[in-house]
Amino acid sequence: MDNNDPDITPPAILRLDDPAELLAYLPYRIGFWPTESAVLLSLRGDQASGWRPGLVARVDLADIGADTHGEHLRTELLNHLYADGARLTFLVIYTATGYDDVRRGRSAAGRTLTWWLAQPEIADASRAWVVSPERYRCVECRQEPCCPDQGHHLQRLESSAIAAEMIYQGMSYAPSRDQVLPVPAPDPQTRARVVRASGKLRRQRIVRGAHRQEWLDELTRRWDRFLAAPAALDREGVSGTDLAALIVALEEVAVRDAVLVAVATGVSVARARGPAGIAMLDQVFSPRGPAPQQDRLHRATEGLLYLSGLTARGRSASIWAVLAWLAWFEGNGARADLCLVRCAQDDPDHRLAMLIRRAVDHGIPPPAGPGPGPLREPVTICAATPDARSSATR
Repeated sequence: MDNNDPDITPPAILRLDDPAELLAYLPYRIGFWPTESAVLLSLRGDQASGWRPGLVARVDLADIGADTHGEHLRTELLNHLYADGARLTFLVIYTATGYDDVRRGRSAAGRTLTWWLAQPEIADASRAWVVSPERYRCVECRQEPCCPDQGHHLQRLESSAIAAEMIYQGMSYAPSRDQVLPVPAPDPQTRARVVRASGKLRRQRIVRGAHRQEWLDELTRRWDRFLAAPAALDREGVSGTDLAALIVALEEVAVRDAVLVAVATGVSVARARGPAGIAMLDQVFSPRGPAPQQDRLHRATEGLLYLSGLTARGRSASIWAVLAWLAWFEGNGARADLCLVRCAQDDPDHRLAMLIRRAVDHGIPPPAGPGPGPLREPVTICAATPDARSSATR
């Protein structure tokens, strides 16, 4: 990367020797300000070769801190951290439970912290924080003096260097998880036209015979034209029939999977549906698969969200399943989860959605590793990080 190129924004510098920097960064990384959550950020590499961002996982305290079903989730989470090559891991607990109660192991927040500190291979109390709705505090200050008795006010995060850098790069995060998925409200007349056109196309659907291939080819061409467009979906210039074809195409598994491969790799939908499509699909799911490309994902996601508002009631499951897959591939578990909820409202047995649900519920990262999430570029980790004396050794 040529950092002298004025059109390229260099990665932000994240200093992990200052808790305020890490705590200011995490909401940008996961896309929203968490509540009643445990967030784990891991680093790969080492002090000599340099630290690299690794897996970021957010889980509800009600799940990970549960006495019974939480044990499986805790084990799964540790396994994912080890498999991801975590060498340093930071824990942040967001909760309205008082700090003293958390330290004493009370409530789901306290049980989560107690469990984490009992993992000597990977946990360190000096790399853990408790964040209340107003303040944050170290579990164990690495250097004294550090935290006042009442902790630091959250306003301190707003003046951090990483927050300024994120804002400069045009980054933002939603104030809550519920606001991660902005669904545009379509024009009622446009929706009515698309619903009618979609119904007509479904009635014309060719499920077998000599003309089946022609039907799939036409739907494929429609998606290729959309994905090849230089800008987001031109809502004023696309006919109801064209919009309907994009919607109905995703109900054909062959076209839907080809769209996923095309968005993930940048090849055409036609090529992804051709003889090489299976190999490319395997590549997407390979640990050495393609990394998420933000511009391509953003354009596809924006168009799909628009299409989701143009469907008849009970007809949007395929769109939400594709949106969930794209969010998971990007490393945005919060958005994937919300899309899966929308999908289940229309079709609780949707096969693609069920696969993604398992991945999201168990914290399984995408095969290519966690993407930059809401960030367009990964951060650069400053060398001034805590030592790795308790890094993972498994």
